[in-house]
Amino acid sequence: MVSAVAMAAQPSQQILDYIDQYKAIAVQEMIDYRIPASITMAQGIIESGAGLSQLAKESNNHFGIKCHTDWTGEKVYHDDDEKGECFRKYDDVAQSYRDHSVFLSSKPRYASLFELDLDDYKGWAKGLKAAGYATNPKYADMLINMIEEYQLYELDKMTLADVKKADKKKDDEKKTGDNPQTVDNKNKKDDKKDASVSWSGYAAEVYYFNRIPTVTAREGDTPESIAKQHHIKLNLLKDYNDIEKGGSFEPGSKIYLQPKRKKGEQKYHEVKAGETMWSISRDEGVRLSSLYTYNRMQPGQEPAVGEQINLRSKRKDAVQLAGKKTPVTKQPTPKKETEKPAPVKQETPKETFQDTNNDIYIDFEEEAEEVKPETPKQETPKPETPKQAPQKEIELPKSPAPEAESAILTEQYHTVEAKETLYAISKKYGVTVEDIQKWNNLADTGIQIGQRLIVGYK
Repeated sequence: MVSAVAMAAQPSQQILDYIDQYKAIAVQEMIDYRIPASITMAQGIIESGAGLSQLAKESNNHFGIKCHTDWTGEKVYHDDDEKGECFRKYDDVAQSYRDHSVFLSSKPRYASLFELDLDDYKGWAKGLKAAGYATNPKYADMLINMIEEYQLYELDKMTLADVKKADKKKDDEKKTGDNPQTVDNKNKKDDKKDASVSWSGYAAEVYYFNRIPTVTAREGDTPESIAKQHHIKLNLLKDYNDIEKGGSFEPGSKIYLQPKRKKGEQKYHEVKAGETMWSISRDEGVRLSSLYTYNRMQPGQEPAVGEQINLRSKRKDAVQLAGKKTPVTKQPTPKKETEKPAPVKQETPKETFQDTNNDIYIDFEEEAEEVKPETPKQETPKPETPKQAPQKEIELPKSPAPEAESAILTEQYHTVEAKETLYAISKKYGVTVEDIQKWNNLADTGIQIGQRLIVGYK
């Protein structure tokens, strides 16, 4: 790879202009080849010095791809790792982007990258370095820093229609000029902690939380008004925010304009009074289905106040649910009953030793017949006989474990999100398309946004 131009020397406006100029090509390549647009754009910026390197200017080569033995097109020679190395030359920049996609998708050493999710830019960055795309030992960090500094991960969620919308919005802003309203909006945008960069196409009040474009609900806001204001389909907005039919927004709460993330910014969330799994999902920007999975819970279950809810990984133990006490592992009650010194009342042992957890009875009737002849009121003759019987059978209450295991074997659900396919869902849960069709009585592979599917059993 061509040594990257030191990005610190590049004015940020040059990088923003590069993003504006080539973002549509990066998104198109993502659609055609399933390479994250953020990765393609970050590589283009770094490898071409935002389009200013000699190789980029003279040969339209924005990714530093060398000739290799299979290249039959035009060639140029530059000093890189060695003197006079052969690099590919292209007729235009779009051809360079396309060859970059073909290059990655056709080389076996990069095959594992295409198993990653499109939004896993960190996995892609580390995988490219591990596969030997560049010799710089910090190449993965360079890509990740570039993506996060310029919020290129937003490209991974965009369609070509979104790109055109962003371009149109920018053209309209240029026509209006710096009028007072525009300046006021700009100031508001600068005040945001995580404001979007100029190419994203969102309104000034949009900020980013957990890398999701977000707005704060105001008094009187409705799903319809937010969808209209930000040019989002109503059903998608409701899907992103888990809003049921007739639902509304609470003033001051976060409203997401793109799907929530699978993982949160923090590792845990401590449950406070009045919070639910739905409100935690909203406040942390994590998908509700992911929260249920991480915390070994079923839809509809709620955690107890004070519980720590995992936001990034699956927990080992069960969550204490609201209204339920933590299960006790030891059961001393049967033992206490058997240690009562008076074995005289022989009619009651069935009641006393009934185990309601596993419906097994400890019955002393047969041994009671041996005790019967000892009618005097002495507790010494054979008090040990009833004590020995429970010691043999007292381990029986420990048998609820099999029931607990069978209770775990419940249906696991997935709610269909925008752009998902049955094949993608099956890959996500490690099952086959045929399994999902059989579990849900599906005649074909057609599914709809918001549809709940059984994707397995736990």
